[in-house]
Amino acid sequence: MDVEGCEYEFFEKTDLEKLSKITTGIIIECHNLNSKETYENLLSLLEKLNKYFYIVHLHGNNYGGEEEY
Repeated sequence: MDVEGCEYEFFEKTDLEKLSKITTGIIIECHNLNSKETYENLLSLLEKLNKYFYIVHLHGNNYGGEEEY
C-alpha cells in the first residue's frame, strides 16, 4: 500500500478484523514521519495492526534526515 499519506486515514476507517480474514499480509509505506503527530499516528496504527497481524518487518525510510521526539 503506497497511498502518499492517506494510509493512516484508510486504516482508521477499515475494519481490521474483517481485513485479517481476507488477506494474509499487508505491505505499507508510511509517509510524513518527520511530524510528531504523524509518528504518533504510526505507533497507534502498529498497535491496532498487531492485534490481527504479525508485524514481520519494519523499516524506516532513510531519505530526508532524522527527527527526535
